[in-house]
Amino acid sequence: FNQAFQSQKVPQALAIMKAPESQDQQWFPDTGASAHVTSNAGILSSLSKYYGTDKIMVGNGEKLDITHTEQATIANGRQKFVLDNVLVVPKIKKNLISVSQLTSDLPYIFEFSTNGFAVKEKTTSKVVITGKRNEDLYAIENKGEGSDRICEVFFSTRFQAANKEVWHQRLGHVHREVVDFLVNKKVIRVRGSSSLNN
Repeated sequence: FNQAFQSQKVPQALAIMKAPESQDQQWFPDTGASAHVTSNAGILSSLSKYYGTDKIMVGNGEKLDITHTEQATIANGRQKFVLDNVLVVPKIKKNLISVSQLTSDLPYIFEFSTNGFAVKEKTTSKVVITGKRNEDLYAIENKGEGSDRICEVFFSTRFQAANKEVWHQRLGHVHREVVDFLVNKKVIRVRGSSSLNN
């Protein structure tokens, strides 16, 4: 099936987007993680392409690619919390907060108890954000801006020849790196090699 061509009578900006029914938005503090990690690029404030050669090694020894880095805001009710230098690792299964990175980068401390935990400013002991313990794991439920940005995208089976600018419009004016990602993963095909200014 050739998705890059179709009759000229079909509207150029045709796509349907659906919010997920359940998306894991929890962030887990991890004393063994050396960096904050997520697979969900949509929760980051913006995307900066990662050009380094480092990889994330997980428990089974597998080394996973890093694609982007940026800042993430975690919100739990009225509490908001910003994580700097979050790595996007598409194959990671859970969002991880590196306890060592957070306590090194910023003056924060973690206090764990039987029912949950709190992240506090080191100098004032002011609670910045709290999380709950569920069975043996501590987690923050992210209910803030950007936590619902992942969505399923359904395309018509009838496509018109399209460049990156048209795909940018079809996908709701997403960041250019999202279009590039979809092209690289062969989810969409583009006509020509025109660049997208976004």
